[in-house]
Amino acid sequence: MLDTILDIATSGGFGAITGLFGGYLQKKHELKLEALRAQTRREDREANLEEMKIENSHVLEVEDKKIEVAEAEGAVAVEKLETKGFVESIKNQAISTGITFVDGVRGLMRPIITSYLLLIATIITINLHTLVGGLEGGMTRATAEELYVHIIHQLIFLTVTAVSWWFASRGKA
Repeated sequence: MLDTILDIATSGGFGAITGLFGGYLQKKHELKLEALRAQTRREDREANLEEMKIENSHVLEVEDKKIEVAEAEGAVAVEKLETKGFVESIKNQAISTGITFVDGVRGLMRPIITSYLLLIATIITINLHTLVGGLEGGMTRATAEELYVHIIHQLIFLTVTAVSWWFASRGKA
């Protein structure tokens, strides 16, 4: 029973689900933020429209045309500001600390973490292989094979989780 649970929990499929779930949560959060921004912009435009109608009711027909132009210009201005904010955030991320080592580690954090996890898993596997004397050692062949299957499941789980998470959390094009 425990072996079945461990097999499922450490399988590549479960790793993929874990990675994709992490990416899904991140995208869901981004979509909520975008929806809130859109709602705020819509409410602001509606409030501005109502205010202008009340102030200029005697020239409403002429003002309606001006409002349409102003809304279009406002939308362009908002997009320009959002783009500028995004560009500034990218620039801030790219700002060098002046310490070559720190800048290098910051840029390579994901590859370093992934490589580290895979290296540790490999070292453990090699040490375990040596400890049990390989497939010909003191363990029964069935026990050794079972142990190897669990190690392979762990390696697949780590790899699939890391890769699916990294790809699921990439920014928009």
